[in-house]
Amino acid sequence: MAIRFLIYKKDLIHVLFLTFLVSVRAYNYKRQVRPTFLDTGRRNITVAKGGLAELRCRIRNLGPKEVAWRKLSMDYPLTVGTFVFEKDDHISVDHKTLSSDVAEWNLVIKRAQPKHSGTYECQISATNVLTHHVHLHVLDSPSGVESAIELGGTKYVNLYDPITLTCNATFGRDALSSAQVDWFHNGQIIKSSDSHWSNRLRIAQYIASDGRTIISELRITHSVHEDDGRYVCRTTNYVNDRQETDSIDVIVLTTANKDISKRTGDKAGIHDGGGMAKAGQSDRNGSSHVKASLCTNIALLLIAIAVLRLTDGSYPSIESGAINTVLRRIPTETVFEIVRLVQPFVSCFHSMIRINRTVDDS
Repeated sequence: MAIRFLIYKKDLIHVLFLTFLVSVRAYNYKRQVRPTFLDTGRRNITVAKGGLAELRCRIRNLGPKEVAWRKLSMDYPLTVGTFVFEKDDHISVDHKTLSSDVAEWNLVIKRAQPKHSGTYECQISATNVLTHHVHLHVLDSPSGVESAIELGGTKYVNLYDPITLTCNATFGRDALSSAQVDWFHNGQIIKSSDSHWSNRLRIAQYIASDGRTIISELRITHSVHEDDGRYVCRTTNYVNDRQETDSIDVIVLTTANKDISKRTGDKAGIHDGGGMAKAGQSDRNGSSHVKASLCTNIALLLIAIAVLRLTDGSYPSIESGAINTVLRRIPTETVFEIVRLVQPFVSCFHSMIRINRTVDDS
């Protein structure tokens, strides 16, 4: 019985010792995972009236604890977690997970006003409340830089050639972090996931050296007929909920320049050839008409000579009498003589008429 008691006592001591070790380790672990604030380098923030104010609070090892924001001049919190207690649509919380043990709980104030100026406190709920302070100063006047947008690039492009469009969007310095640029084609937003743009679309975006301008470049590596139409660049400024747009019309030509030149040359050759053919035809027609006119004139001349010879040259003038008088004085045999003399030239005239008709029909 005594032996059993000693064994039981020994086991109890072992259990208590193990429990103590676990407690110590748990205590040390709790000490190691105590939440801490990380420096963001932004304890004093100044923004223009109407600008965007972002008060940053970066925490390591938050665990199951909650984060709250409050203004030191107020007795109640503005936010707990992402829930906003203050009835102000301009205030929100932006939660970002940066790594497995680091996260940010940033207080965001849109369209900041001078009344928002003051010192804000980021709190971690714990046995001893941990705090991090940020001071905000809102200027009485808005930023002097107005929003602007300019879109340029390829307006006419040959089929299968690239299309490059560049959109320059200028904002106030305080609005740049909340600005967004979107592209549209014929009223539809352009998404790289769309099958129409598959493996052809590249959109690059970066900030210019002035710190106020976003440059967005849209590039289509090889164009197709369906890329024809209107492209729109739209910028959204979430500080004042203002949008700016600019557009450009792009025309995709049916054929490449070299093909156009070739086809134009062919057409020119056809036209020139046609012109030459018509010119040749005109020359032939002209020659035929000249020959016909020559035959006619010779025939008329012979008629006149025959009349003068057979009438002994005695005929009244046109002024003193009618031509009928002359015709009545011509004997019948004279008429036959005239016909005999003129007949070869009349045959020539008829031949020329047949030639003209043949040329015209061809």
